[in-house]
Amino acid sequence: MEFKEKISNLYRKIAKKTNAIPEKGKKTLFFSSLILAQILVFPAGAFAPQTKIEEAAQYMSEISTEKTIDGQYSYILVESEEGNDSFPNTIYNEYYFWYPVFRNSKNNFMATVNGNKQNDIYFQDILLGKQLTFIYSNVFSNKEYEDYYKHEFYDFNLMFSGYHSFGGNYSFCYLTQNQADELILSKGKEIKSEEYESLIGTSVTIVIEEVVYQWSIANIILETSDLFSACKDIFGDFLITHQKHPDVLKKERCYIFNEYDFQNRYKINYLKDNYDAEAYNYILGKNNLKENEIIDENMLMNVLITKYDTLNIWSIFFLLVSILLFLASCFFLFTCDYIKNLKMIIFSISGQLLLYLLIYVLFIVFNNVYIFSYFSLIFFTIFLLIHLLLIVIFNIGSFLKPFGNLKFYEKKNRNTN
Repeated sequence: MEFKEKISNLYRKIAKKTNAIPEKGKKTLFFSSLILAQILVFPAGAFAPQTKIEEAAQYMSEISTEKTIDGQYSYILVESEEGNDSFPNTIYNEYYFWYPVFRNSKNNFMATVNGNKQNDIYFQDILLGKQLTFIYSNVFSNKEYEDYYKHEFYDFNLMFSGYHSFGGNYSFCYLTQNQADELILSKGKEIKSEEYESLIGTSVTIVIEEVVYQWSIANIILETSDLFSACKDIFGDFLITHQKHPDVLKKERCYIFNEYDFQNRYKINYLKDNYDAEAYNYILGKNNLKENEIIDENMLMNVLITKYDTLNIWSIFFLLVSILLFLASCFFLFTCDYIKNLKMIIFSISGQLLLYLLIYVLFIVFNNVYIFSYFSLIFFTIFLLIHLLLIVIFNIGSFLKPFGNLKFYEKKNRNTN
């Protein structure tokens, strides 16, 4: 006997036993197996390791909006254990990787030094307080626009094309307009356009861990772009510099997080995939946090450094049971001819949508990703689409000729003598 015939006979035997079940019982089994299959994807998602990453992403959103001074951005710094320049990607390529990924949020990545204000860095001649942050670059080919210039990849607007001669100075930097104003005033001059240009090529004294350095002024940053506002909110006083810095300073990769959970989840996954926890240190940015805010930093760091399996045993268990129940609902869908019963079709689809709505409301109320994870959403949607696809495929003639073969009720068998 061929395999196909064996399967056919097995199906007939099961169908015969199924038909022996009272109609009400069959409907109950069909609907309960379908809904229970959909319910079980949620505990499967709650136990999935990826949900821990979702929790961390949601927490970064909370930090960004509720625990920072600006209420918009939080950030994580990555430092190399091996050396200042040991990173998997150049800052140019890194910035341009993120630029198109989230077009509605271009403020994703900075290459920084002293991003957490851990080093003592300040201007000697400008009274702007201590703790400068350097945003550094290895590219300074500035693009010209109508009445200003723009940095090659950082979205900063500049006054001039930029002069990159070190001269006798340690390195060169781009001052912000406010810093340039203070420097002009410190020389007893009035703030005029020609005074800005007179600063280019001169030096400014920067003290780094009590050592004095002369930095050449190569350009002035206009305080007009969204990126400038974001950096000002996050870092406070900052300036753009060349990638050459004293050895006492460590270079960092700064990843900026915002209010959107899905973007933050993407960034956390990116960090885990590209920075081995044994070779890099993760540091939560604290410069723009409100005072006395309690942050569960251990949870964030554990998520970043832990290597998760794709699924754990409980997630697999709930998912397998869910799949078996869904297959059982498909069996009843065919053997009981519910696939052509419009009333049952509407009943089954509306039941799934109501379940989705209920879980989503619980997720909104409790704001907990373990109630409704991305993992759960994927499998819930897959089951719903398969259910709809089976209905469409086996009723294609009815859809071409609306409701021609669909039934609103079950026909009762008539006994004939």
